[in-house]
Amino acid sequence: MLNELHVVVAFGVNGEWSTDDKIPFYSKEDMRHFKRITLNKNVMMGHGTYESLTKIDNDPLRDRNKLYVITSDVRKLSSKDKIFTFITYEEALEIIAKETIYLIGGYGLVCGLATHVDYWHISNISEEYIVSTEHTVKHNWRTDLPLGKLVSVETNPEFTYLLYKGFKS
Repeated sequence: MLNELHVVVAFGVNGEWSTDDKIPFYSKEDMRHFKRITLNKNVMMGHGTYESLTKIDNDPLRDRNKLYVITSDVRKLSSKDKIFTFITYEEALEIIAKETIYLIGGYGLVCGLATHVDYWHISNISEEYIVSTEHTVKHNWRTDLPLGKLVSVETNPEFTYLLYKGFKS
């Protein structure tokens, strides 16, 4: 099997993306969807994303194979045996060359690896599930990210799921 890089992200209907370790929306259905996509997979994220998830749950991604976290503070995260840390994009690309990865954020890491993405899994959260825009950065993800070709669309009351095949594939 060829190794692939999948990006799994969610944006508010107006392009809201979390910042300051806060998620600006809440959708139980999107959380279930996220779990279905990433369960028993190798997950990669930035240090801020990791920190924000552990504020919610001490082991939020417990049913994933391995966790890769980009950070300069390797001492802080290396206590859990399934967490592997790296510091540079080059190191991230070396990991991706060896195994299929599901990248879940943050925005800087997603943008830094965007040209290497095989599939984009995007949840566009419906307006009524936005809980705060106090700590958000708004992006036009449709133009900021090199998404490639739209492969499928699924809608439900809480979010619209869009699957794009990246330009790399």
